[in-house]
Amino acid sequence: MDDQLDPSIDTERPKPKMRGITLKFASPLSVTMIENIGEIYIRAVLYATGMGLSHVFIGAVLTCIVIYGAHCRDDHAMFCGFGYHFFIVEGILSLSYINGWATPLRSRHRRLAHVFLQVCGFTCAAFGIAQVTIREGLSTTFHGLSGAALAVLTVLTFMVGPFLLKNVHMADFFHVALGIPTFVMSGVCCCSGLIKPEFTHWASVNLVRILIGFIVFYCTLITITTIMKCLKRI
Repeated sequence: MDDQLDPSIDTERPKPKMRGITLKFASPLSVTMIENIGEIYIRAVLYATGMGLSHVFIGAVLTCIVIYGAHCRDDHAMFCGFGYHFFIVEGILSLSYINGWATPLRSRHRRLAHVFLQVCGFTCAAFGIAQVTIREGLSTTFHGLSGAALAVLTVLTFMVGPFLLKNVHMADFFHVALGIPTFVMSGVCCCSGLIKPEFTHWASVNLVRILIGFIVFYCTLITITTIMKCLKRI
């Protein structure tokens, strides 16, 4: 062949830790066949399976929230639901090596995707919170108090982000230390919203229990994998 490929090595991607054999043919292409499926590979498969289920569960939760919001004209539920459980969740997963769509991205592109998705999530959440506050005022219910705590944590986490982009010392630690509680609180706030009489009467108790189970599953998985990733850096 006259055309030759000039493969470039992406130094930002970690090399696979699996042993294998590489079959080379009379072409610029080569095929690597895995001959040893070790513990690392099995763990990665389990994580990827859990992440796939998480995306399905996130879609199920958001679908119910959108249908409820459209039926009851509750824009607060739709904006906060998409803000925290779509944009912000996908922003977190953009930095995960087990997340399917983020796997082929380079490190700097993952960070750009993370920033973009977080800004979109913050904008949607801010609009949803402002809308319900103007319409109903401050609430002293558990959902209202957890939402207020979530809003404070969100602002603090968002404020640390620019320092992280400037490589300020310890900014990464504070961003993660605030981001994990923010994500957990978003799950708590969403669950407390699902058990409100308005939603329970519309959806039925059994469906609410299923949706809460979905939220607990993907919030727990994402929190654990994020903590494990941070511990590996220490």
